[in-house]
Amino acid sequence: MLPGAHALRVRAKGAGVAPPPPPTRKPVSKGAVLAPDAPSRGKMFARGLVRHCPWCGSGHLFHAYFKLKDQCPRCSLRFQRLDGQWSGDIGINTVVTFGLLYVTLMVGVIAFWGRINIAALTAIGAFLVVVFPALFVPFAKTLWLAIDLMMRPAEADEFGPAPVEGADDEPPEGTLEEADAGAS
Repeated sequence: MLPGAHALRVRAKGAGVAPPPPPTRKPVSKGAVLAPDAPSRGKMFARGLVRHCPWCGSGHLFHAYFKLKDQCPRCSLRFQRLDGQWSGDIGINTVVTFGLLYVTLMVGVIAFWGRINIAALTAIGAFLVVVFPALFVPFAKTLWLAIDLMMRPAEADEFGPAPVEGADDEPPEGTLEEADAGAS
């Protein structure tokens, strides 16, 4: 019988499906090891645009609108890969905001040529510059993480232990001081 034929026969009978083989880790330069199944650059970029983990595509990466979790709930990728990493998301937010402001002002000037209302364009521009960057923060964070992963692929040591179920929930009731006071 050929190797693996038993697994094929079991699948054919419908008695069960053999588990897939464990993923292999691919070596990269200087002895570093990539985590399994690195997605394509386009897939990472698209996932970053929609506030998902660029590596595995998992959502629910934020505790609140602005507060990013420490690691992905599915693949355990640590989001803080290097000190100072989050300066890139500020840059992305700034570039996208100024790009949007430029397009808005150009469309406003072209659409209302000859009767330009400077006060209206200034109000719209000020609104965009104040409101849009605040709303774009979480998108900029995941987009920057995707770009960072494209430039410097994740290595095996950047994946932490699997998150503990319920670890991101409310802290347990009471404090150490209360426990000590109740014991005396």
